[in-house]
Amino acid sequence: MNTNNTYRDIEGLITRHLSGEILMAEQEALDLWLLEKQENRKAFEEYEKIWRKTKDAKPVEKVDVNAAWQRFENAITNREVKEIPTGKVIGLFSRKVSRIAAVIVLLIATGLSFYLYNRLSNPEIHLATTATEIKVIELPDGTKVTLNGNSTFDYRKKLGKQKRKVHLEGEAYFEVARDETRPFIIETNETSVTVLGTKFNVNSHYKNKSVEVVVNSGKVAFETRKGNHQVVLEKGERGEYFKKGKTIAKSANNDPNFLAWKTKELIFENRTLADIVSTLNNVYHINIQIENKELELCRMTASFNNQPLDEVLEVIGLALDIEIKETNQGLVLSGEGC
Repeated sequence: MNTNNTYRDIEGLITRHLSGEILMAEQEALDLWLLEKQENRKAFEEYEKIWRKTKDAKPVEKVDVNAAWQRFENAITNREVKEIPTGKVIGLFSRKVSRIAAVIVLLIATGLSFYLYNRLSNPEIHLATTATEIKVIELPDGTKVTLNGNSTFDYRKKLGKQKRKVHLEGEAYFEVARDETRPFIIETNETSVTVLGTKFNVNSHYKNKSVEVVVNSGKVAFETRKGNHQVVLEKGERGEYFKKGKTIAKSANNDPNFLAWKTKELIFENRTLADIVSTLNNVYHINIQIENKELELCRMTASFNNQPLDEVLEVIGLALDIEIKETNQGLVLSGEGC
């Protein structure tokens, strides 16, 4: 198992293990990681020590680093200056360095304690789907997320007081609860989508050459994570981020089946068999191949409403005089063409 593809960071697995909230599959992934090398085991033990020391801690007040450092400098400046024998200069310098180091260590330790407390009191929730699975998730703010197959979704138990930020790898349909004071932000590896309240689809599968956003209602801002390119999309519009060129294009959405994976409603108007098969592979999570190029260009018009795949293929087979063969890899469509 490649834990980097299945879980966004190993720290989340360790946290869920120590808090007793880890799932069986996650525990297996963590065990494999611990067995990979001795350094992993040492890192786990260090994290465990910090956990034990901080799990019962109360939130600490935010440390004003500048003020602490100023007090430290004032203490040194206001100290009575005396003539120092040459032989003692090195020793005094060493003691000053030690004091400075102690202050820095104290600040780091306090900041780390505050950071760990926030992480542990507001854990990250990780959800994943199998190839044929669809999950419906309701977030604490009332937002509804429908997660397509082969996808992962991460969010904090408390979404945030100023921003509601989540992370998606794969495809999902969002129905975001409106909140004018807290923008909802979906982050992918290279892009982000920011909204206040709307309905839209995001497809960010890592194998794809692009990230696609299609807006069903409302308005969204689609941009690169670096913030150097942004487009605003409204109902009926589609944005596409091209990973190779690092650019975003905006256009009208001419695909009536962009939500077919969720609704199972299919509309094909004079579409080529190649286009139809591509849609069926995404909607039914199957591998359908076309045997020859001539067959790919055959066109047909048909619509289907939540019908099983075998019924859809039967109609296509009769319409285009196609033979359907089952193999170990999936299905193969063959015929003489149109």
